[in-house]
Order: sequence, then C-alpha cells, then structure tokens
Amino acid sequence: MNLKTYTDDTLFDELKPVWNDLVARSIKDTPFNTWEWNSAWWAAYHPGDPHVVTVTADDGTLLGIAPWFIENGDAGRVVRFIGHVDVTDYMDMIVDSTQREAVFRCFADYLKNATDAFDSIGIANIMEDSPSYTEFADALRNTGFTVSFEANDVAPLIHLPDSYEAYLSERLDSKQRKEIKRKMRKAEGGLYDIQWYVVGDDHDLKAESDRFLRLMETADTEKAEFLRNPQHVDFFNRIVPIAYEKGWLQLMFITIDGDACAAYLNFDYGNRIYVYNSGLDPNTGGALGPGIILLQYAIQHSIDAGRDIFDFLRGNEQYKYRMGGTDTHIYQLNATL
Repeated sequence: MNLKTYTDDTLFDELKPVWNDLVARSIKDTPFNTWEWNSAWWAAYHPGDPHVVTVTADDGTLLGIAPWFIENGDAGRVVRFIGHVDVTDYMDMIVDSTQREAVFRCFADYLKNATDAFDSIGIANIMEDSPSYTEFADALRNTGFTVSFEANDVAPLIHLPDSYEAYLSERLDSKQRKEIKRKMRKAEGGLYDIQWYVVGDDHDLKAESDRFLRLMETADTEKAEFLRNPQHVDFFNRIVPIAYEKGWLQLMFITIDGDACAAYLNFDYGNRIYVYNSGLDPNTGGALGPGIILLQYAIQHSIDAGRDIFDFLRGNEQYKYRMGGTDTHIYQLNATL
C-alpha cells in the first residue's frame, strides 16, 4: 500500500474524481464524509493546515482518506477532522470497508512516524458503531499510542416501520400518540389554511434558503448567536445549493394562513433522513405547534418514500424522544504517544 500526504488546498481538486467512490465503499457512508461537504467546509473555515493522508493499493485504487487538519491552539498542535464539531454531526476516516484493518494500520503507522507535525490527536463525532471506535483505536494502541475516548453527544434516531400508522402505534407511547393525533386533527380541521412543502424546482432556492435562515434566527437565542458568525453563514450558503444539486437536500416549510412559521433542513441520503437544523417563528401559530406538525409530515413523508432511519443527529432535546427517538452515542478519540 502507498501513502500520500496533502498539505495544501489542491488536495480537493486532485481527489475529487475518486473521493465519493470511496465514500460509497466506506465504513461510514454519510453526507458528511463526501467530497462536497469536506471541500465546502474547508472553503468556509480554513481553521489550520490541511494534513490529509491517503492510502492507495499498488494498482492505484484509493482505499483510505484520513481527512485531517492540524489545529494550533491552547492544547498545542492537535490532529482534527475536517468538518470539526460545530456544523458536522458525524465524522470519520473514509476507509474501504473490505480493507479497513490494513488501512487503519497504515494510518496508525503514519501517525507514529509523523509526530513532528502534531502533539496529540483529538478526532471528534465518531459514531458508536464505527470501526474507527474499535479497530482504529486498537491500531493506534498497537503502535504505542495511549488512547482514550470522551463522549461528545447523543444522536437519537427512529427506525422507521413500513407505515405511518405503525410508527404511531409502535414508536410512540399512548400519551404522546394521543397528543400527536390531537394536534394533527386541530391542524387539519379547516379552521386554518395549513400547507407544507418541500423546496423543489418550482421554487427559488436562494429565497427559500434566506427564509430558512430567518426562521432559524428567530427560533432561539442560541441559533441567533450561531448565525452571527459569518463563517457559519458562509458554510450554509455553500452547502445548501450543493446538496440541492446532488439531490440530497430536503428543505421543508409549513405555512399557516400563508405565513411560513416552521422549517426543517434535512438531508435525504442513503435511505436515511438526517435532520440537520430547524427554524421557527414563535409568534406565528405557536398554539398549534407548527414545528411538531411539520415534523410529523416529515416522518410520514420519509416512511412513504421507503426510508429506513429518521436521524435527529446530535442533541438530547426532549422533542426527539417524544417523537420516538432512541439514543445512539458519538465519541471523540484522543491519543498521544
């Protein structure tokens, strides 16, 4: 196997033709591992020096990408994932699932021999069922690293049944089921003109994106503060049209009497819906619970489309559990020699 290290932005141009083919064969095929996500994130943030390592077979087949950069801060020089923490819910090495033992060993050996470039490793948001959580950690230990994990967050998700009726009966407790049915009857009872839609070719994507950002800003003070960072807005404005072009974007709105009052920005990728962010106008239709109503339409839409998992991504907000979510966990791998 052959290793190559990329330490400047040209890596994205060189690897673009083969990056996503590897993602499709990888241990974790998520939108957050794609070339589009990583290149857009890097363009928006540029937080340090890229330090991306690839592994190829002798015949030139790409078998692994370690999408790393070196962050310089109070903790010294730390190896991080491109996409680090703020806007990327799941991160991982991109490794051919049939070659993971050999590729992990290559990455670990590389890191052992490259310690002049960094002081420690701190790669975050690794899913609990990823081989990186077990096998890569073992590969690092076998080369002399001391490895530990810290919990980053939980990521509740719903395993979707075959029908919406089954979802209501199997995923919700009786109290929540009754509450959802009450809300939906009230919403659809004819007293209000309630419409919901997914942004498509007959919409102006930029106008709808701006509308979403306004709803996100009014949802709560934490989201408003998040959007005051121009890099976050830059990343959003980059990734939304890219995801739309790739067919991943599921931008949904609900209107009451013509006024948009709630929205979800999801990614429809690999038979899984990733609930990435949301917006809400608390002054419009608050008593109806438009956010919950739209979420129910989103779940029903996902079931009708044959999706397997409705993934709420990071965060333990209570509504996720009331809607039937059950926890998975994500971790940060820390290592030093």
